[in-house]
Amino acid sequence: MHRLLTICAALMMMLGLTAFKDHPFFTKVPYSADVVYTTPHGKMTGRVFHSGDMIERREMNAMGQRSVTIMDPKTGIIILMPDMKMAMRMPKSDNPMDNINEKIDDFKYEAIGSETINGEATTKYKVANPKEKLTGTFWVTKDGIIMKMEMHANNQKFVYDTQNVKRGPQAKSLFQIPPGFKVTEMGNMGPMMDNMGGDH
Repeated sequence: MHRLLTICAALMMMLGLTAFKDHPFFTKVPYSADVVYTTPHGKMTGRVFHSGDMIERREMNAMGQRSVTIMDPKTGIIILMPDMKMAMRMPKSDNPMDNINEKIDDFKYEAIGSETINGEATTKYKVANPKEKLTGTFWVTKDGIIMKMEMHANNQKFVYDTQNVKRGPQAKSLFQIPPGFKVTEMGNMGPMMDNMGGDH
């Protein structure tokens, strides 16, 4: 995976899960929404479900393959492959999400205005990560939903677009491994998160 896509994928795992409740990117409400990812390699669609208490489920459709990632800062990461009824779970002891707040702090942000995105009032932020040579713009609602994200690096662009937001309680089963799935314990993902800048 290209460096920009790797970094942006890790960024989407972290944003909204920061423990600092006064952070503008902290998601304060449960909600569901459609999402569209535009990458140098094309578009991907999916869904996002947020529990309202820092647990998030992201569904992805890419090249005919479905995948689901469930992220919980307290217990770790689960990757579901619904078509094969398989699940990969990372042990809590190897949880790379333990340093989410440290990685979020690598991103510097500044509010530069306001704008309505897909029917939602947002604050527009200029963001940058000098360490990873990333720049971009976020549009975030008052309750911490990222409606749009544009990131730039190495003359390439990544766009994340949120549509059809529906606020409200989400079923607990969305954030659990479904019955009948074969579960595999994953190895340590910490090095992958720490070295997400590699060119591949």
